[in-house]
Parts: sequence; C-alpha cells; structure tokens
Amino acid sequence: MSILVCSSVIDLVRPLMSVSKLFSPIRVGQLNLAHRIVLAPLTRFRANEAHVHGDLAVTYYGQRASQPGSLLVTEATFIAAEAGGLNNVPGIWNDDQIKAWRRVSLVGIYALHCSDVSLPPNYYR
Repeated sequence: MSILVCSSVIDLVRPLMSVSKLFSPIRVGQLNLAHRIVLAPLTRFRANEAHVHGDLAVTYYGQRASQPGSLLVTEATFIAAEAGGLNNVPGIWNDDQIKAWRRVSLVGIYALHCSDVSLPPNYYR
C-alpha cells in the first residue's frame, strides 16, 4: 500500500489542469471566466437582525473571489420584510441593505420571496 503525500491540493490537481475542461477558460454571457468552477449559492445566515450584510460577508465573498476570473453566485436575498421568515438572511428592500450588498456583489442579486418567485439579477440596479 502506498500513501500519497502532497504539499497542497494544487499538487494533486495540477496534472488534471492541462487536460480537464474544468480548468479551462470560458465565456458566460459578458463574463470571461478563468475556469469553470462556480461557487453555488449558499444561504450563510450572517446578516444582522435588520437583514443587513456586514464586514463578514465582504470578507467571506472576497476570499472566494481572490482568484481573478471566478464566478460566485451569492446567497438568496429577501425582497421584502414580509417575503421571508428566517433570521439573519440578507435583504434588499431598504437603502442600508442595498448599500451593504454593493460592497459584496458586482453583478446582480438573486431576489427571493418565500413563494420562490425571483426577479432578474439587474432588477434592482
């Protein structure tokens, strides 16, 4: 039995990077991505009680976007106080929430209503 020891995960995937389409560039709409790995939307429950994102969200998404050409799909966002029923999920129905999201998101917002009806990402621009 042999044991593989690597100094990093990159050492494990480097041989695959030259042959796998996963690590090749792709154009998605107007975005030029360096690779085909996308962060899926995850509800982090890290907004404050007023549903406003803080520095933690900026850090969280900033760390994940540190590789140029990456695509991150941010978490679902409530469109009105009456639209949600969960604590600490970010909202986008008032100026403080919109200002906080602008620190995080560069492209658009996936708006969420409890009935799961959504608006296009550029609706709130």
